[in-house]
Amino acid sequence: MKPALVRVLCLSAVMFALPGCGGGSGSEPAEVTSSDPQAGMAPPQVDAGNNPARPSGGGSPVTTTAEQIRWPNVPEEIFFDDPLAIAADKRIVAGMEARATGSVEVASSVPEESTGTDSNPSEPPDKAVAWSDLITGDALSEEVTKIRNRFAGKVRSVADFNNGYLDIPYYAAELGALAHVATMHSDPISWKDHAPAIRDLAAEMVAEQLRRGAKSQKQVAEPFEKIDAVLRGNIAPDLPESSDEVQFWEVADFGGLMQRFDAAEKNLNLLGAGSDALNSNRDEVSRESQLLAVLAQVIVQEGYGYAEDSEFIGYSNLMTESAKTMRESAEAGDFEGFDLARSKLSQSCTDCHGVYR
Repeated sequence: MKPALVRVLCLSAVMFALPGCGGGSGSEPAEVTSSDPQAGMAPPQVDAGNNPARPSGGGSPVTTTAEQIRWPNVPEEIFFDDPLAIAADKRIVAGMEARATGSVEVASSVPEESTGTDSNPSEPPDKAVAWSDLITGDALSEEVTKIRNRFAGKVRSVADFNNGYLDIPYYAAELGALAHVATMHSDPISWKDHAPAIRDLAAEMVAEQLRRGAKSQKQVAEPFEKIDAVLRGNIAPDLPESSDEVQFWEVADFGGLMQRFDAAEKNLNLLGAGSDALNSNRDEVSRESQLLAVLAQVIVQEGYGYAEDSEFIGYSNLMTESAKTMRESAEAGDFEGFDLARSKLSQSCTDCHGVYR
């Protein structure tokens, strides 16, 4: 008999004798003997290395099925609890990546801090913003008067309110923010002493979501009547007591501010559509540009969630600088300068919305 054939027959005989490999229906697994009375109650233990398990009483090693099939030792931590949910998550994460270090690190596109004296767009704004550098006292007062006139036509009756209440939250947020700015502004403003009351009354107008009907009309009309009296120099006796510790987020809704920001952009596209239009609407373009500069700084104040977000602050500062250039160009009658700054502001908005939605 050929040696190769002998080896095949021997190997077949060994496999036939092993537990679970071939054999008839009456074959039994090999019995493990041990001096331990509980040894027969548990299967042989497999060593963590390459050594097969041995019965405690000695003898030949016992080969088990677990030894025949060796799976790699893969830690469970590398698997997601719910991989399908992870794959379906389409949320946008600011920056390049989030590292598993217990916190999220954001890769910012804002330039690193300069050692010079130039302003750094990634640096959080100071609590004491120089608001007079962004908007004059006259422009602020004119904008507040414009808001007052807008509201006057909407609250005279329930019918007027129903026809025009949808944009009230945007302008109420703007009024609350501008009145709060007035409390810190360096220019003389006729109603500055009562600016805190105007600020709080503006917030009161939209304390509850507005709906069609008499209830919401009254909710807006009653605070407005007091605001109107103050702006006209007739101080109402029942003005609310106002705190000096109020922050922007308490009186100006972030969503409302962003809606007003968007409206200002659209207004400027019309008012400054060309050189002739810019010159005809110079004062209004200047005021709207100043408003944009202010709103871009208001939204990075404490309480809105972005006061420590260097990337968001960078976009905000770029918008403010573009708005300031738009104002300067409009007042100088420089359409090319105005149009370039307007394009930069629009691009900053688009880039910002690409990260934050």
